[in-house]
Amino acid sequence: MAVRKRIIECALSPESINGAIKELQRYKDELQDKHKQLVDRLAKAGLKVASVAYSEASAGSIGEEMDGPDSAVPTLEITTEDGGLTAVIQITGHDVTFIEFGSGIHFNGHGGEPATKNAEKFGYTIGGYGTGLGLHHKWHYGSGKVSYGTPAADATGKIEIEIKNEIRKVVREIYG
Repeated sequence: MAVRKRIIECALSPESINGAIKELQRYKDELQDKHKQLVDRLAKAGLKVASVAYSEASAGSIGEEMDGPDSAVPTLEITTEDGGLTAVIQITGHDVTFIEFGSGIHFNGHGGEPATKNAEKFGYTIGGYGTGLGLHHKWHYGSGKVSYGTPAADATGKIEIEIKNEIRKVVREIYG
């Protein structure tokens, strides 16, 4: 991408210098607005990926324990601090860990290994939760319920990929 230059010309007079200062302020405001657009668009793209990944996981035939509106709820918060913007996609709910990192060997491979890169980062392994029931292809819990575990949704990994894929396109659209 070519570097775009903005040239502000002014004479050595108070009026001309004040005009240049005003033009610089407009340019600064324009850049801040574009930065907000960039953060907003990338964050919303990531939120969409998270929403799809978690709704597919919750709707799939992965067991009764993942049903309900509080299984995993993705939200987005964009804050301004010290002149910078921060976007946080947060997923809350009682099944987030199981959905994100998966559980059981039936869907996720060999026991004792992480199902995703982020599972490895946080120390989660397949079949490592609880009493080791996830090391079996199915197990019983509660009053006669059967679980085969849950496939890893890896929404955080998918969000990262989506933002990396979108960033150049979005920057070109916003900054020209």
